[in-house]
Amino acid sequence: GQHLHDRDVFVSAAGGLRLPEPAADLAIAAAPWTLPAMDSLMLGEPVRRHGGGLPLDGGFTRPSPTTPVLAERLSGLGMRAAAFVSNPHLRASFGFDRGFQRFDHSDAWEEPHAAWALWGLVGWRALGWPPRLWARRDPLLVNAALRWWAEAGDAQRFLWVHLMSPHEYRRDPALSNPALEKEDPERLRRAYAEASARGWAEATRLIEGLGPQTRIVLVADHGESLGEEGRWGHGSALIDPQLHVPLAARGFGEGPSGGQVAVAALADALVRGALGSLSAEVVEVGGLRRDASGFGLRIAGGSYSARPPPAPAADPAEMAVQGELLEALHAIGYVPGP
Repeated sequence: GQHLHDRDVFVSAAGGLRLPEPAADLAIAAAPWTLPAMDSLMLGEPVRRHGGGLPLDGGFTRPSPTTPVLAERLSGLGMRAAAFVSNPHLRASFGFDRGFQRFDHSDAWEEPHAAWALWGLVGWRALGWPPRLWARRDPLLVNAALRWWAEAGDAQRFLWVHLMSPHEYRRDPALSNPALEKEDPERLRRAYAEASARGWAEATRLIEGLGPQTRIVLVADHGESLGEEGRWGHGSALIDPQLHVPLAARGFGEGPSGGQVAVAALADALVRGALGSLSAEVVEVGGLRRDASGFGLRIAGGSYSARPPPAPAADPAEMAVQGELLEALHAIGYVPGP
């Protein structure tokens, strides 16, 4: 943090991406689902230290608001910061807008109902039904991010774009039957591959639109189980399919030298403008969606060992899961429907 970066910085976190196998390097997320994993990415700390995203009755814990987050640290270095995100957990009311001069969350967008009704009357016979908002959010986020980038001109700037396409592979009503996991698992895996391809396409379009001189970091917040050990989805276990994520960078010089990388160390590395310190023989992981005591260490080579949970806070800050948030979480399958 002793100097300003000489180029711009970009971070993209895409929900639920997996690396193609085999992969030579292992980037390990701090947690197997979005809320604690993104707390760690923004705070630069493992879940066991910041204490955010752990289950409570009726909600989840939140980290201390006094710990500076990545955007605040970069803004302190003179950067303008903007975020374009699409996940119900990453709302401004839960602290993810800290340090950003512009924070644009797609949950605030509304379907243009009147336009869809008109289309249904006059246009659908020729061109088909229009796509719903959930299917268009990533392209709209990328468009908005690129507009902000162009308007910022030559200013030093930091951009966070959080894409959701890989996360949405079960949004097709035809794939909503849980029995598919046993009856036709390959169909689910194909749907995941197609959704991931859409996410990569939007990430590629964004990176190309930012220009060749822009510093880029592409990382996922968590992985996804696709039938390994009988598990599907994420947030349920501290295992490689749910913690192993893609990580790619451009413009930062020499990268990490080891085979295992701690994603939670990215915040410090981005402030320094060098990624060489990301290598880690041991990565601390934790933050299961339904188990506040689940913590462990991933040791280079692939083994895991359990770690005791921290002492619970006397009066933890809480994110209540109710109202509009509950409806949004129903929509993306994080909690059962009414």
